[in-house]
Amino acid sequence: MTLNSNMRRLKEKFKMQKEMINTYPSSAVSEGQQSRYVWLMMIVITLITFLPVDVAWGHGERTHSPALRMRSVQFYDVTWHGAGDMKVGDKVTIEGKFFIPTELYWPTTLQKPSIGYLQTSGPAAVFAKIESYISDVPMIQSASGIEMGSTYTFKLVMQARIPGKWHIHPSLQMIGNGPIVGPGLWTDVTGSWSDYKLSGVAGIDGQFEIENLGTYALDAVYGWHALWFVMAIIWLLWWIKRPTLLPRYRAVQEGVDKHLLVTSADKKMSALMLVVTLAIVIGGAVNANAKYSDIVPLQTGNVPITPLPAQNSQLIVKGIKSIYNVPKRSVTLKMDITNNGDKPVKIGEFATAGIRFVMDPSTLGGAAGQALKESYSSYDKSGEGEGYVEEYVRDSLVIKGGDTSAILPGETRTVTIVAADAVWEIQGLSKIVESPVRRIGGLVSFYDTDGQRYLEYIDMSTDVAYR
Repeated sequence: MTLNSNMRRLKEKFKMQKEMINTYPSSAVSEGQQSRYVWLMMIVITLITFLPVDVAWGHGERTHSPALRMRSVQFYDVTWHGAGDMKVGDKVTIEGKFFIPTELYWPTTLQKPSIGYLQTSGPAAVFAKIESYISDVPMIQSASGIEMGSTYTFKLVMQARIPGKWHIHPSLQMIGNGPIVGPGLWTDVTGSWSDYKLSGVAGIDGQFEIENLGTYALDAVYGWHALWFVMAIIWLLWWIKRPTLLPRYRAVQEGVDKHLLVTSADKKMSALMLVVTLAIVIGGAVNANAKYSDIVPLQTGNVPITPLPAQNSQLIVKGIKSIYNVPKRSVTLKMDITNNGDKPVKIGEFATAGIRFVMDPSTLGGAAGQALKESYSSYDKSGEGEGYVEEYVRDSLVIKGGDTSAILPGETRTVTIVAADAVWEIQGLSKIVESPVRRIGGLVSFYDTDGQRYLEYIDMSTDVAYR
């Protein structure tokens, strides 16, 4: 084949390309119609900008189903230390316990828990997680062996990274279920993001010093991105100067020899790009292995955890029914209580969805009342951030009928408790009236004469009262 014949074919190909470009079908919509549509769209967009808007608060836990929050993982005794008014680099410690209900009461819409991961829920990584533990076991990896009907301790140590006003929560991530969020706390972080540094060491012998994990090896990251960006640009430019996709497709449809669309130069360029790409990938892997040969690989196994020892309360508590009163914003819970122990007990608290409804300690009296009072302390509004968050401790629990006498050993009594507070609506739990699963669950705290606390889980169906 002579050079002249090759040139003739190329000229014919480019001529055909120009003809195809000029033969695109015209739009079915006239210019006048398009103009009217554009003006209409501009008017609509302009009107939308004048619509009234309100402040949106990102409390993700309040969007969860009330039945899910009250009947799945029960966070309790949650305390914060070092929160409130903070500076970038300050640490906050979140400690507490969580209870996993038994299989009998576990929501059927959730997968049974087996593997979980302790995490925080908040607006992105505004805090860095420094330490995390479940039952004193470091939670660098996921925890396995989570048992239903058991209680576990947890601890989170977080460090403020980004200035702002943030709402942070402990959460338990579970396979098949996602995060179950515990009670949250507002933190007000001041300072500059650029001042934050998370340092440490890596390697088997700690030979790699990391001055700031947030910027560690960024030069390598930028370098690799730039390299692949250049490779991509070269590849795109090579084909952009050729006929584009649509003319090539239509040329094939018209019966043009498809071998004319890809020249020998195209094939050589493709082979060259493949060789260069493989060389970069293989060479980069070999270099990384040689440079970081003593690095411990990321661990993918799960860490077994053990629950707290089961309590010996000798109490049998059976939920009968509950009622949510809409106008009064109150929940009434009726239950049968049998005391098989050797000491009188009194009800001191009902906890659900991270909220604690407590009795007046004076109604318990003695060591029981003192133990209840010491079990919580209001959040320090001055910003120290010590103890329990005030909004999650409500002293609004009462016994219907006023009989606050102790349940004696061997006695069985039907007791009705009432928790009336606006927090039901504030926390979105009042949406139980709209839920397809109208059930309420939670932990009831009993105190004996020595101040010993016993926790019993109850779960019961819920009716709704509108007056």
